[in-house]
Amino acid sequence: MNNPKDVLDYHICLQSKRVANSVNELENWPSSEYVVYDAEEDAKKDNNAVRERRAAFGKFSKMSTAEMKDVLKLAGNKSGNMSSTMIENLVDKMIQDNPSEFNRIMDLPGFKTRVLIEDLLGINAIRKNGTHYLVGDEPIGHDIESAVLHLEDPRNQNLLISLKNKLEASI
Repeated sequence: MNNPKDVLDYHICLQSKRVANSVNELENWPSSEYVVYDAEEDAKKDNNAVRERRAAFGKFSKMSTAEMKDVLKLAGNKSGNMSSTMIENLVDKMIQDNPSEFNRIMDLPGFKTRVLIEDLLGINAIRKNGTHYLVGDEPIGHDIESAVLHLEDPRNQNLLISLKNKLEASI
């Protein structure tokens, strides 16, 4: 890039639909035939993935089997009567396949309340109608976020306690 013509050629290539601007953006350029390769950009992409995996495994190493089961519930996996070894292997596979999804689930606001809602859905103490969450005929949220906020609201602690008691009684 010492030659002004090289700089001009470089900028022309960046504007072409046939040239993807970087390895990290290949999916944004489906019709590209060429790619501008920058070793530093490629290393940043790999480094971000390593950072995600490292964060996920850091959280994973501190988790109990019950917490692993909770993560699987929120990821949509039924872990019912699985052994702790199988649960640990499933969470490990989840981290290997998609560490950012694992981190997203772990960092969800109201994590424990979301798990409680899943458990209550399992025993039919809470119903789900479309995206609405209901206790009996009383709506507690129009989506999971509003249901979590409703149950975590100090004004609704009586409802939360009664739902927890229903869950304990079902076990």
